[in-house]
Amino acid sequence: MKRYEIIAEARSWRGVPFRHQGRGRTGIDCAGLVEVVGTALGDAKVAMLGPTIRGYSRLPNEPEVQRLMALALRRKSPIDLRPGDIIQSVDHAGYRKVCHMGIVTDLHGGLGLVHAYNRVGYKKVVEHTLDAEWIAKISSVFEYHSVED
Repeated sequence: MKRYEIIAEARSWRGVPFRHQGRGRTGIDCAGLVEVVGTALGDAKVAMLGPTIRGYSRLPNEPEVQRLMALALRRKSPIDLRPGDIIQSVDHAGYRKVCHMGIVTDLHGGLGLVHAYNRVGYKKVVEHTLDAEWIAKISSVFEYHSVED
């Protein structure tokens, strides 16, 4: 898969309502978005892992999330952050553990983020600039195993 294909597929989900553990066009969450984009583009590791990523709480078990991410995706250095990569972030005020993820895009000459965002005023898949506040929340960066430049 090419990075531009990842971005196009992620963007095709914009506006889909947020639904915890959702995996379809009627509702999706942040992990679901990463899963469905990778699966749609033929990443076998993500597709194979999908059925095991169910039953998690809104504040997931961080060691389990990290284990599953390591199986489905390839970890990379945050210094090499590029469009098409997947970020994990700490997202809740006062909750300094990994609890959110999204797909990096190219937006307005910089980096953007597509993610299923469950916050007042959003509660859907959105895209916005990956600004300093979001960059500070990044805890890990991954890419799909089958990504090509």
